[in-house]
Amino acid sequence: MAAPGGARYPQPNPSDIVQNAVDFYDRNDDGVVRASAGGYLYRFCSTVNPYIQVRHPHGLTTGYIHQVELTDVPDGSWVVAYEVLGVIGAELPCGGFANRPHAHWALFDHTGEPVPVDGRTVGGWTWHEEPGVNHSGYGERRGRERHRDECCLTNYGVRG
Repeated sequence: MAAPGGARYPQPNPSDIVQNAVDFYDRNDDGVVRASAGGYLYRFCSTVNPYIQVRHPHGLTTGYIHQVELTDVPDGSWVVAYEVLGVIGAELPCGGFANRPHAHWALFDHTGEPVPVDGRTVGGWTWHEEPGVNHSGYGERRGRERHRDECCLTNYGVRG
């Protein structure tokens, strides 16, 4: 798929998505999934409730999966920070598994390679990975740890 400026991006491999991702559940009962930052929106893997990526000008790409009621913004269009992308769901456009509705958020570099979230603050949580184990580790917020098997990780946003 071509991106603005002629750069090319590979279609993501679903097996890579879990290496660099966080699952968020709904805190406010609205289920709204928003863009982490401004960038160009692209869809993959399905025409119905697809996997969405937003390619940001600072060189990172964020991915959003398991959504329903997706935005009708055309592929290649600019979305602003916090723009609504959809509503949490349990859709599987690229395969995989969803135990209940949530937003699966993933991070990539400008070439499409997964970027580890370890040590980064995302959604108000600082993330700590367990090396070599997919979907493991924990988030830490204000001295409190929340592990992957504990319900529910809430996205408090970049200001949280």
